[in-house]
Amino acid sequence: MRRPSTASVPRDRSPGVSTTVPWPRMGLLPHQNSLPDFVCKALEPVFTCLSDEALLERCSDGITQNSNESLHALIWEQAPKSQHNSLRSIERAVAEAISRFNQGLTSSNVEVAENLGYRAGSCLVRRSLEKDEARLQRSQKGPLRQYCRQRKAGEATRACWGLRLQPWSALGRRDITGQCPLLGGCCALALFVVKLSTAT
Repeated sequence: MRRPSTASVPRDRSPGVSTTVPWPRMGLLPHQNSLPDFVCKALEPVFTCLSDEALLERCSDGITQNSNESLHALIWEQAPKSQHNSLRSIERAVAEAISRFNQGLTSSNVEVAENLGYRAGSCLVRRSLEKDEARLQRSQKGPLRQYCRQRKAGEATRACWGLRLQPWSALGRRDITGQCPLLGGCCALALFVVKLSTAT
């Protein structure tokens, strides 16, 4: 987590006037609307937990958001965001969405019927099975292609990092200079052409 810094207690270091970032050259801006210390202390464990290496390793392939969004879609199907819902109806919608997400519609409907003291009818079970089957077909059709693309991109990234460890030799360099309006002046770019060695 970035250190909280205020004008009275500066905790960050200024890069100085010689930096390429434009805001220090325009005059250092005073800190405004800094978070109080007790808020920073309360948020620090959250940032520490969210930046845990094990958690980030599980999320590195980028396939976690689809699950979260599908659960949210189930909740919003029961209690739409565009309508006002009472706390009780939202709690019911969340409980039903979690049950449907974890068990499927058929098992969820049968279990709810048994808990209410009646037996689920054949039409309810048949229609629930049809909806579950349609949902599974939809979920396997679209995201599978997206998952394959993400997987290939992840493998390409890992392969690219692996290439950095191989011996290489420089074939040439080209310097490009030009005006950059965002940085407020001249910027330079150096392109290197490299040849990777195939020998190990």
